[in-house]
Amino acid sequence: MADPSGNHDKNLGLDINETMVYFYDFEKQNTFVYGIDEAGAMISNISGLDRSRKFLLFVPGYKSYIHKKSVKKARDAFQNVSNSYLIIVDHNSYTNNNHGFIKSYEREPFNMSTT
Repeated sequence: MADPSGNHDKNLGLDINETMVYFYDFEKQNTFVYGIDEAGAMISNISGLDRSRKFLLFVPGYKSYIHKKSVKKARDAFQNVSNSYLIIVDHNSYTNNNHGFIKSYEREPFNMSTT
């Protein structure tokens, strides 16, 4: 269980280089995948990118449960939103970190039991 006061160390020094960014252009039926370090530059250089369209950003687990189903639900929900692009940040390698699906995401500041 997380510290209810919200106090936690934000300087964990974790490597996020394997985080991937998925860019969906449903109108043109295109999907692009980039590493987190190059995503901004690569997306802004996509041929035919319409900067007047909405850029919708979904980060699973930020304000929702961290399950694979949430990503599919986001894609399904936003694919019919006209005049928009969808960007999904896949931070699985960072949050899971080989410790299990939910456990690593918790990143407890103290050794508290979650059972």
